[in-house]
Amino acid sequence: MRSRQAACEEKVQYESFVSYFLYACEEATAAFAGSREWLASCDYDLRPHLRFLCEKSNAEPAYLATYSSSTQQWVQASMKTASVTPPDCKLGKT
Repeated sequence: MRSRQAACEEKVQYESFVSYFLYACEEATAAFAGSREWLASCDYDLRPHLRFLCEKSNAEPAYLATYSSSTQQWVQASMKTASVTPPDCKLGKT
């Protein structure tokens, strides 16, 4: 059984991973604005993290504000498309 400390460390690592992922997508899509492949790749990789992002945004509304407006809009549009909404933040059928 995992210790409480290990679970807490795992959560922090996951949050950091998602933050780096969003930042990387933000940078890649800005640097290669004419290349839809980057956005398609980021869209594909974002889906498994939508529940976390929904829960995080619900608990800490300022969280997404740390990213550019285009990234905020992208995440929110992705959540809407996948029917991920508070309070349960479960993936819907798409």
